[in-house]
Amino acid sequence: MTDNWYTVSEAASILNVSTETIRRYIRSGKLEGRKDGKQWMVKLEDAGQSRPQMTDDVATSVATDVVRLEYENERLEERNRMLQDQINMLKERIKELEADKGFLLDQLKEKDKIINELMPRALPKPKIGIGGRLKRLFSRKSEAR
Repeated sequence: MTDNWYTVSEAASILNVSTETIRRYIRSGKLEGRKDGKQWMVKLEDAGQSRPQMTDDVATSVATDVVRLEYENERLEERNRMLQDQINMLKERIKELEADKGFLLDQLKEKDKIINELMPRALPKPKIGIGGRLKRLFSRKSEAR
């Protein structure tokens, strides 16, 4: 076993993972790392031995993410079905209300027609004589003054 130090990008290339994954492994202690000037160096004792463990960790992480995303997808699909059912119910309710609106407008027109027919019978026509008497009454008072 030889002690080989690699840059983060070289280690990522050797292990076939991203540089961020290498940095995460350094932070978690899965890989030994040290800072050499401005650059981080990673110690890979045997790339062949380190890679399967890291690949298993990545695979586990990916599998967990896949399960979580599948669950989230099922939950969102169920929510979508519920919303579609609500939309369909609202569309039916709108149709019912439109029908009620048409019925009520017809009833209103019918009531207006009845009112217009009954109005002349309910109120008597004014007598012409009363208007003449009122004119005379007021004209006499104005002439007397």
